[in-house]
Amino acid sequence: LMDIYTEKRKEQFYRFLLRESEREGERHNQYTSLPLYTMSDKLFSSILKRNRISAENEAALLDFLHSVRANFLQTLKHSAVEDSMPLLSLGEFQQDPPKLSLSKAFWTDEIPYTFEEYSAHLRLTQQLANECQNYKISPQRNKTFRNIQIQIKQGDWVMISKDKSPSIHFVIYHPKMVQAIENSLFL
Repeated sequence: LMDIYTEKRKEQFYRFLLRESEREGERHNQYTSLPLYTMSDKLFSSILKRNRISAENEAALLDFLHSVRANFLQTLKHSAVEDSMPLLSLGEFQQDPPKLSLSKAFWTDEIPYTFEEYSAHLRLTQQLANECQNYKISPQRNKTFRNIQIQIKQGDWVMISKDKSPSIHFVIYHPKMVQAIENSLFL
């Protein structure tokens, strides 16, 4: 009915993500920040350097970025993905600056954007949505959660991810719970 992934089970979690990237099914995601998989290596490295992330950790996080991007692009080959995310003005950004979404890497330190970095990442995300018919972005209707990401594979599973320490991912398979969450958030 549910799988729970913590850092101790991250290899199993990564196998789950890879396996799911190859399975057809419409996806709907509600993010508290922009999706990492739409960011360029150059922008990502620049943000990590500005935040004084060590070279070793930068290399590991870049490997992670490549993995999530490959999974995402694989999914787009056969399925539609809609990402709902905050599309922030400068004023909104200044009130509550977003951080890089790294919970799937089991990275618990916050790495904040500058407004220029956020804007550049948003342009990359919008560009991908314009170029790929299977990818759609939409403004988040409400900002209910500050550190919870929700991903839905319609009719199959719901993943609820907690960003802050400790990072943890709950993958729910129970049909009635999946349907209830789908109905309350996206449909």
